[in-house]
Amino acid sequence: MKPRTRALLILAAAVIVSAADQREALVRSISLAAGAVAAMVVVLVSVGPGTLFPIALGIGAIVLAAASVAGGLAGSALRRVIKS
Repeated sequence: MKPRTRALLILAAAVIVSAADQREALVRSISLAAGAVAAMVVVLVSVGPGTLFPIALGIGAIVLAAASVAGGLAGSALRRVIKS
């Protein structure tokens, strides 16, 4: 699976789990990103960490956080539009 596809899936998941309240949407989005980073750590450790292990974790965490927060905010905005 391509990295762009993974980021879009995280964005879609964040839109689904986001709430009407913007603060709650951010909390849920960050929780989603934290769970995804935890899964990434487990996979990278099971394969065997290489020399670029910390860089892969850092970049992956940034991409996951950006995608999940963007999705959470988009979902929150969408629900506000639907409710009004």
